[in-house]
Amino acid sequence: MIGPRPCQAARFLNNRLPEAAAIDEHAHLLRQRLEILSGLLDCPQATLAAAAFVDGLVGTSWSLEHEGSVGLAPKLAHAHMLQRFL
Repeated sequence: MIGPRPCQAARFLNNRLPEAAAIDEHAHLLRQRLEILSGLLDCPQATLAAAAFVDGLVGTSWSLEHEGSVGLAPKLAHAHMLQRFL
């Protein structure tokens, strides 16, 4: 992806998290990713979380458009998790 730094990091932030892990572990892993990337990119965590939220929304809409249906529950759970950091 090209564009501002937060957009470049968004795709990484949306990488799959372990499916068997509890929601609290997902939040912990996402928090760690945000902290690391925020320091490396000199960008606020909230900005990175917002970029990941938008990236996830766009990606889900593309999946719906091309595949016709998508399991929305995991995507919505991830979006709600990202909202914690906004």
